[in-house]
This record gives sequence, structure tokens and C-alpha cells, in this order.
Amino acid sequence: MKYRSTANVSDFLHLFLYGDGGCGKTKAIADFHLASQPIVLVTTETDGAIPLLTRGIDAPVLMPETEDDFVAIVASPSMVVERVIRKMPGFEEYAPKVWAFDGIRSLQRVIFGASARDVRSVLGGAITLPAQEGHGVLGLPGSRTPGVPSNLDYRRLDLNMRNYVGGIEKMPYHTIITAHAERDYAIETKAQLTGDTQIDKLVARNFFTYPSLEGFSLKYDLPALCSSFYLFLEENQNQYTFKARKGADYHARTRVAEVMSPGPVNWTNRNIYELLQGKIREAKEKLSK
Repeated sequence: MKYRSTANVSDFLHLFLYGDGGCGKTKAIADFHLASQPIVLVTTETDGAIPLLTRGIDAPVLMPETEDDFVAIVASPSMVVERVIRKMPGFEEYAPKVWAFDGIRSLQRVIFGASARDVRSVLGGAITLPAQEGHGVLGLPGSRTPGVPSNLDYRRLDLNMRNYVGGIEKMPYHTIITAHAERDYAIETKAQLTGDTQIDKLVARNFFTYPSLEGFSLKYDLPALCSSFYLFLEENQNQYTFKARKGADYHARTRVAEVMSPGPVNWTNRNIYELLQGKIREAKEKLSK
């Protein structure tokens, strides 16, 4: 059993940010670094660090290739710093304060993994592909059509992702998870759809904005899994806003609702790290009186 006082609540911020491309997700990551909170970027995108580079930010980028790589980052970040990051040229003394997991859907592909593959020749025998060990969810034993994930695989992926989001929330650092946004059926509509076209044509379709990832139940449950700020980001003509409280067709959540606007919060030309820390201080002053 663990225990602590409310006075010992962590000062670390744990953010989940989602929105359309260009809405400011990577800008928010940069804001932490520019507020003297050095970052580590975890991504699968080869060019994912370009928005940081253009802001003059030189930070380590980790690109996990297997689920085990990802687990090591989440479960043993201090060891990763000591044995991986500080072995990189220019980062020998690096002391990160933020771990940013940029693009949850692409990171899911790493966790989903791949099935084992034997040596085989391709392109008319001109090239031989080496054997590949299975890894991730698809590397686990299971009954599946070759090349086609089973329903159990998706259930395992959903369970693993819940555990990893929870693990990221427990990292003794600031953490940021980002995702693109997508439109999908609202949970009430999902519950009424049967798969029978004759019945389903009578169901009214209502849509909702969710983070883009595999697993509908995970998309729906994420606001409850994220502890600090679950923010829906938007951009319009270089004006950046975020929503921190739930609306009619999107989820958002904050622990300091008493001092957070129910509508869009404009953070254009503002540092989101400093803004959120200011809101926490404001809540302490307002609510402790």
C-alpha cells in the first residue's frame, strides 16, 4: 500500500492534446522546452522533430521500433536517460523534465507489432528478406488468419494501451501525449447500431470528435484515464485556442475547472506550460480561501 498527504501531490503536469494538423500540438511541446523544461521527444515520425528544430530546439528524439522499446521508455525513463540519451553526442549532461509522446496512433503500430516472418525472396529473387521475429501484440501466440489480426489482438492492444497511458501518467516527469482528431459516431449512436442494415437505417447518426487511434472504447474512456489536462486544440488563421471543458461534440477535461473558461482559451503568443501552471496557482489561491 502507498499513501501520502494532499500536500504532497505531484507538481508534474500530464497532458493529453488532440486536434487537427497544425492546431499547435508540437508547439505545446516546444513551449515546455522554451520554459526551461527540457524535453525528450518519443515518436515514430522521421520528420516529427522539424517543428522543434525550426524553433531552435535541440533535444533528443527516441524512435521505438518494438513494444519492448516503448515499455523501457515508460517503465525506466531514468535508465534510458543514463544509458541511451547521455550516450548521444551533445547530450552527455542532458537532464530532461518532459517526455512527449508525439502521435499516439503511430505509437500504437509499434505496440501492435508484427508476426514472425521466414526468410523469403522477392522481386524475382533479386532480393532476399531476412527472417523476422514476431513482436508486440501480433508476436503473441494466437489463432489468426496469416496477415489478418484477430479480434483478440485488438482487445489486447486496447488493454495494453490503457496500461501504457496509465504508466505514462505515473512517470516522475511532465508528460505529453498527442493525437490527431477524427470524427466518429457518438457513444449513444454506437450503442444502437446492430449491424443489420434494415434496422440501422432507422438509427439517427450523431457524430463526436475523438482522438485518432485504434479502439473505440479507448477513445471514449481516455478523458477518465488522463489525470491533469485533456485538451482539444484548434487553430484558425494563426490563432491558437484550446478547450479544457467538455462540449456538445467533443471531450475535454481539467482538474482546475473553477478557474478555466468553459469556452475556448486563447494561447496565441503565450506559453502553454506557463499558462497552465498559472491556472493551477490561481486555483490554489481561489479555492483555499
